[in-house]
Amino acid sequence: MGGKPPWFRCDPLKLGVTLSLMQPNEALVYTVLMLRVMEKSGPVMETERSLHRRTGLSVKQVSAALAGLASDGHVIALGRDRYDVPDTHAEIARQQTLAAQREYFGKPQRELPSDWVAIKNAVIERDGLVCAYCGDFNGPFEIDHVVPYSRGGENEPNNLCVACKPCNRSKGARTPEEWLS
Repeated sequence: MGGKPPWFRCDPLKLGVTLSLMQPNEALVYTVLMLRVMEKSGPVMETERSLHRRTGLSVKQVSAALAGLASDGHVIALGRDRYDVPDTHAEIARQQTLAAQREYFGKPQRELPSDWVAIKNAVIERDGLVCAYCGDFNGPFEIDHVVPYSRGGENEPNNLCVACKPCNRSKGARTPEEWLS
């Protein structure tokens, strides 16, 4: 599978159609199992009692919902109290494509240069662990592009500095002059 996704996103149209074709109890159990499988990046251990606690449904309702989901192929029972949701695996693979990144972010996520760790370490060695904007030395720290990358700034040490997280997030995609004015 290769690592967990940073957060769960899904195709809302596909999910809406899938859920609308289910009974309400099945949709609730399916959603809980889908999110748990996404969280764990694979099959999960869930008893009918644990699903009862997570959903508020009775154990009997959970059992009926699981049976319906299994018969429709939405959930696969992998032995005693172990479940998988096949749609989640397809969704993880879809999210990892460049097309999906463009769909959600408007452009592909930039890739860091192969020597990023060396560049970052050189900037930290040059600047020390002190925010270039406010002088904070307690951190947490990030590496900031003085001229934002989104505006043509390079991943070169002369365009990078150490910044505390609050300053870097506040500055955003502005130059220091724009941010401080």
